[in-house]
Amino acid sequence: MIETCKYCSSEYHPRPQVKNPQACKNRTCQQQRQRDNEREWHRNNDSRYDAAYHLKLRIKRNKKLKILRNNLTTAFETGATFHQFQISNFSELVEQFCGFLSKLGSSELNKFCNP
Repeated sequence: MIETCKYCSSEYHPRPQVKNPQACKNRTCQQQRQRDNEREWHRNNDSRYDAAYHLKLRIKRNKKLKILRNNLTTAFETGATFHQFQISNFSELVEQFCGFLSKLGSSELNKFCNP
């Protein structure tokens, strides 16, 4: 199968792994293809740089964190009751645990969490 390059109009044999080949393997054609892809992405995703969009994301993250903290508190209370531990302040324990998780870092934490 022979394709024509969108940028230099030369004919080339595309790699079979590429679904919609547009450019030959010439470096300048590949760079132009990359720039076009980036422009198209930015044109389609304008709202990603909007303050309202980031506010929505922040609110969504905070809701998830609140649910996580409530679930952790319930889990600690249930575990302590089951093992007959006497812990008076579960919220402090949850805060310490969340502090540990934040120190762990997002890259390590993501290994343990499902999206």
